Amino acid sequence: MKEELTRIGRKIRQRREALGYTQSDVSEISGVAERTIRSIEGGINTNMANLMKVLNVLGLSLSVDIKQVEYGD
Repeated sequence: MKEELTRIGRKIRQRREALGYTQSDVSEISGVAERTIRSIEGGINTNMANLMKVLNVLGLSLSVDIKQVEYGD
């Protein structure tokens, strides 16, 4: 799980930087605390509402794929 959060955080930081936004800019636009944005970019778990606000500001989306899961007998 940590690996996925780190990957998501990295993508968010890359997009923010590509747009020329600071963490402070994203905080102001999204209404999410700058500390929370640092946490998201650092791969630290956050609530879905804050994550979605940040993604929206950056023009990103989150998708869910269904994968095959096998459970023991």
